[in-house]
Amino acid sequence: MKVFLTGTTGYLGSAIATQLLNHGHTVLGHVRTADAAQRVGRLGISPQLGTLTDPVWLSGVLAGVDGAVHAASPNDAGSAALDQAVLNTVLDAFAGTGQRYVHTGGSWIHGSGTQLNEESPYNPPVMVAWRPALLERIRTTEAVRATMVSPANLYGHDGGLVALLMNGPVDNGRLIYPGQSQHFAAVHVDDAAALFVRILEHDTPGNYVIASNDESTPIDELAAAVSHARGLHGKIRGETPTAAAERLGMLAEPLLLDATFDPSAAHALGWTPRNPSLIDDVLSGSYADNTSQP
Repeated sequence: MKVFLTGTTGYLGSAIATQLLNHGHTVLGHVRTADAAQRVGRLGISPQLGTLTDPVWLSGVLAGVDGAVHAASPNDAGSAALDQAVLNTVLDAFAGTGQRYVHTGGSWIHGSGTQLNEESPYNPPVMVAWRPALLERIRTTEAVRATMVSPANLYGHDGGLVALLMNGPVDNGRLIYPGQSQHFAAVHVDDAAALFVRILEHDTPGNYVIASNDESTPIDELAAAVSHARGLHGKIRGETPTAAAERLGMLAEPLLLDATFDPSAAHALGWTPRNPSLIDDVLSGSYADNTSQP
């Protein structure tokens, strides 16, 4: 397949690009600068320099591909507008063509709960309150073969929210973390990327799939592992929701979610996580190699 990818140089997008190339697909990667174009070009990606919110430019690129994956996000107040603009253009450009589209969502939209799945109600934190409306558009479209993939908290390669914990404050030799023992649902970024590719290649993937490990890690266990990795001997101190909000702003609310997920829909597509568990990656994987000493 010839696939247009946004977020080519980002955390998730770069992992998706690697998986696409490894599966023999041709990747057209959106970039915003000439320097980024040179970097992705050296990886075997055809750089596409342009503006995602320009429907004329984006429609032109989409006309020449078999499918598209939207993984770009500014991770700020502009995230909603970007997602809406890209989705609008894709739904117009791909209508009735058979071209495939995969849009990145996030498991936070379901809030807290046990064994949440694709049919669970929406209860999103404020910072992603706009996302359910986009998912509903994808779920109800009939003219485009579209799927939203909602990863749990991404980890791996020394990135994601785990990196925030790895560099968290220390008080009297104890690592400070948000909350107490809420479950931190997670999936390795390379496993999530593999699901994106599987959905592109699958004949009937459905219009919504959650990507999560089968188990969720209590955040105090994760914090203790981070504490050990930082040489703090497992010493930790949880903070109240109020204190977490003062320190982390709007990001505190999703970190305080207590969620476990049922990834049966992803497994039904033949997807299985294959990378190290969250705790193993912290203690002996990518995070262990890049720890910040107290």
